[in-house]
Amino acid sequence: MVRLTPVVRNLIVINVIVFILQNFVPLIDALLPLHSVHRTDFFRPYQLFTYMFAHGDFMHIFFNMLMLAFFGPI
Repeated sequence: MVRLTPVVRNLIVINVIVFILQNFVPLIDALLPLHSVHRTDFFRPYQLFTYMFAHGDFMHIFFNMLMLAFFGPI
């Protein structure tokens, strides 16, 4: 049985909410990814923190959150 800490539980909830929003609001999908500092004008400092919430498809977020649930409380 996996015992989630409050921090891990909140991270999973935030990731799932952002993933659902990514699928329904295309603008969010354009703002989250991390762009290169040197190669593009699309880089924004907040992307250093938001890129970790961007996921590509269901299997990507599923396995990331599964591993977070397994190893996060440790």
